[in-house]
Amino acid sequence: MGDVLDETEGTPHNAAASAGDSTASVPAHQFPTATSIDYTKEKYKYEAYLPYSTQGRQPPLEEFVHVDVGMRADPEKKRLFGVSDVIIQEVTPNVGTEIQDIQLSQLSPEQLDDLALLAAERGVVIFKDQDFADIGPEKQKKYGEHFGHLHVHQMGIHIKDYPQILPVYRDAE
Repeated sequence: MGDVLDETEGTPHNAAASAGDSTASVPAHQFPTATSIDYTKEKYKYEAYLPYSTQGRQPPLEEFVHVDVGMRADPEKKRLFGVSDVIIQEVTPNVGTEIQDIQLSQLSPEQLDDLALLAAERGVVIFKDQDFADIGPEKQKKYGEHFGHLHVHQMGIHIKDYPQILPVYRDAE
């Protein structure tokens, strides 16, 4: 894939992980991002999601073939909605659907295809009370890869060893 160019040394570091290769090594220069709490002294349940940054630049973006997984979906979305006790509510007539009593982390690949079609049709899909924080970053990455190529943002923070995952972090301050 590509190399991360260290701006201070001018030496390349393996960045294949940033291009979606899950078997490649992670860039070597990852640093914790400052937070208002010193998590080296306090235990934090979601430590794997604390913000990190990586020195250097990502390689230029490369073209890739996108496969729209929604094209494989059942137009009636029976695989997604066929689960018992699912509650479906339209937020507005044209945009937005809230779905209750489905855990996104438990959906099959076929159900994810149906979800992709629903998101394309409705624009916004809302799922509350999800267990995503508890499944870990590796499963989250695999989940995202189902929908396509994952992007590494040039300027964003990420979670350690997963430059494709940008944390939304807020501490007590």
